Amino acid sequence: MKTFSAKATDVTQARFVIDAPDKFLGGVASEVALSSSGEHKAIYSPHVDTGDFIVIINASQLRVTGAKSTDKIYDRHAGYPGGISATKFRDMQTRFPGRALEKAIKGLLPKGPLAFQTKKTTGKALKNLEDAIQAIVANQIASKLAVIASVEVVKASPPELEVNPYPGYEAAVRAGVETRTQIFKGPDMLTSDQVAKQLGVSRETINQRRKEHSLLGLTNGTRNVRYPQWQLEPSVHVNLPAILAHFKGLDVWAVYLFFTQGNPLLDGRSPLESLRASEAARVIDAAQSFAAEVA
Repeated sequence: MKTFSAKATDVTQARFVIDAPDKFLGGVASEVALSSSGEHKAIYSPHVDTGDFIVIINASQLRVTGAKSTDKIYDRHAGYPGGISATKFRDMQTRFPGRALEKAIKGLLPKGPLAFQTKKTTGKALKNLEDAIQAIVANQIASKLAVIASVEVVKASPPELEVNPYPGYEAAVRAGVETRTQIFKGPDMLTSDQVAKQLGVSRETINQRRKEHSLLGLTNGTRNVRYPQWQLEPSVHVNLPAILAHFKGLDVWAVYLFFTQGNPLLDGRSPLESLRASEAARVIDAAQSFAAEVA
């Protein structure tokens, strides 16, 4: 039996789009390197380009684990004495979005002429995901691998919401970008590091508690998370898991407004005020009713 060796005419190259927000740098880089080099295909031959065309969008929103955002360093030397410079991953993503991913992919690709062809990138400006897909179909993206820092994903307009008379829900729906931004940047909002320091645990533990609905974390269109400081008060913190258990899958801003707005089931007081008055049982009942109304 002869060993199969692919020819250029045997290769069919597909085109894919990877949307990178909240994905991890290493995972995306390894998947892209595998697909763009063609090593995942049965016809793979090291002397023929059998890989697929890949466009990575929103590469500026990639994540790294642990403290790598500050500990991961990219060194560069100008070739002159004292010409070394070091850039942290966080600064690299801010100044040159997507370059960290390019470097990660380059390091995983085999060296040689085919790898050079594979790792070429493009700075083509695409306004949205639909434009990116059309550009791929029309072969307008000539390079094998395109890393695009930021692309607005265009979504269909949501259907009109039915009127919900329950207090807080409609306010959460109507809450605009400016209002959320003001709340998000308020002095009573804490970062993961600040919460971890106050509770005496690691930042990873704080993120895990948020995912387990033991802490309320707010987002505002970015990967950053802010935690309302009032949830660390003893009378609030001890009852928080029992309350948040009713809100799984609910928008975090609707949950925030539930805590801070007056509630008819609590005599017009907010759940936060009722918790401070040691009325946890009534707040839990109100949370269950609120979740049922807005579900």
